[in-house]
Amino acid sequence: MNISGKIIEVVDNVATPYCMELFDMLGRKSSEMFTAFVGIWFLWQLIFKGILQGDLVFAEFVKKLFLFSFIAFVLPHHNWFLIWFYLPLNEVVQGLLANILQMGINGEIIASTRNGMLDAVDGVISQIINIFTVLVKGSYFMDFEAKLAGGILLIPYIILLCIFLAYVIEFIFTLLIITAISPLLFIALGFSITSGVFIGGVRVVFQEVLNLVLAVIAISLALMIVNQTLREMTLLDGMALRKAAIHWVFGEEYWACLISGAISCVFLVKTRVIASSMTGSIGGVGSSAALSGLSAVSKQAKNIGSNIKNETSTGKNVRKL
Repeated sequence: MNISGKIIEVVDNVATPYCMELFDMLGRKSSEMFTAFVGIWFLWQLIFKGILQGDLVFAEFVKKLFLFSFIAFVLPHHNWFLIWFYLPLNEVVQGLLANILQMGINGEIIASTRNGMLDAVDGVISQIINIFTVLVKGSYFMDFEAKLAGGILLIPYIILLCIFLAYVIEFIFTLLIITAISPLLFIALGFSITSGVFIGGVRVVFQEVLNLVLAVIAISLALMIVNQTLREMTLLDGMALRKAAIHWVFGEEYWACLISGAISCVFLVKTRVIASSMTGSIGGVGSSAALSGLSAVSKQAKNIGSNIKNETSTGKNVRKL
């Protein structure tokens, strides 16, 4: 397994069990609390508003009862969220990313898994590391420019790998966190004042998927150029490889490889802004999507407060008259 895969495995071993335990606990507790709430709400609507006050709007009551019943039915079966959302989304995203990345490495077959994708990226970047290792071997001062060229070439691709790995880990964390709190998001869907929080959670996941797809496109372009420029040297070994590498540096293919790596780094950083703009969010890390949901909550609360204030002032004016 590559070093990137080992890092992801450590993250999985720590984060996944914790989030799954939290998901199971929230699913059970929220189901019990919401079922009790629905019973109290039903009696309140039927007895107080329907019988005592007589102002029960039947259409709104049935609509809200249907929505609450749906949520109360879903919460005890919260494991369906894993079966119908978490696992399929993971498989679809991994397969899509593997197909995109496969185009960047000359159609080489990639396993449609997260580790298969990371193996492919590490395999191509290891070619750059191998060239750098070849160039720094020996102690000939006359080869100083070649060694410097190898070090310069290595920098953008190490940055590229680190940023890409950070995006993969961020996607894992985002999907795990949204999955863990999904019972609370379903409860938020039942109330108009908090429904924006549910929509914000869905938008966060979509933004992370889109960001990762754009990141793979960026890194795929860089890997395609690396494969083409280093294709002949990968067949060499020993002194022949060293002479070919020294001759290769500062040539047209070297500059193409270096510039493509640098441009891919810039584009990889910009994918966050592009994904945010495409999902209707401004900012990064998906937080703005969640904040948009919270802003809807605050707006609803403000409207409710203004309505109460208007009703209070109206009551005072009636009493004065």
